[in-house]
Amino acid sequence: MCLFIFTLSKNKLRRRKAFIIVFSAILAAALIFCVFILYSRGNFAGIDGRRLDIRIKGDDDIERISGFFDISINKDTIAKENIKIPEKFNKLYEKYNSLQKNIGTDLSDYKGKECVKYTADIISGTSDTIITLLAYDGRFIGGDISSKEFDGKIYALL
Repeated sequence: MCLFIFTLSKNKLRRRKAFIIVFSAILAAALIFCVFILYSRGNFAGIDGRRLDIRIKGDDDIERISGFFDISINKDTIAKENIKIPEKFNKLYEKYNSLQKNIGTDLSDYKGKECVKYTADIISGTSDTIITLLAYDGRFIGGDISSKEFDGKIYALL
């Protein structure tokens, strides 16, 4: 049987303790930084090469997101409605979802979920055009530009 005895002088012991403390502090700072970066990225989406803060809490956020797509809205016309994304998409919803995919969102991730639909009149030459923004859990998940007419056209936000 072999027995190894390892001794440290007080100076070596102090240096190791100092190294461990400094190393632990650097590691903790790096972890905090990584968590901060990951959290902040969760609130942003890359759309058309630009970053969009996707949080929606109120009318100012509706105006901010509309402005991101270069759309001016009449803030007085903002309406909010709770909707449910269907669990199974029919042809119409598949076509609508392809519009969403044009801007990098996908409603199929939200099948069967309760969402909020925000609408507002677009300030333009005609008063029959609206923007629709969809939100889930306070985050932008899609939207469109459409005519108020029953058989009007729907366009992607870009």
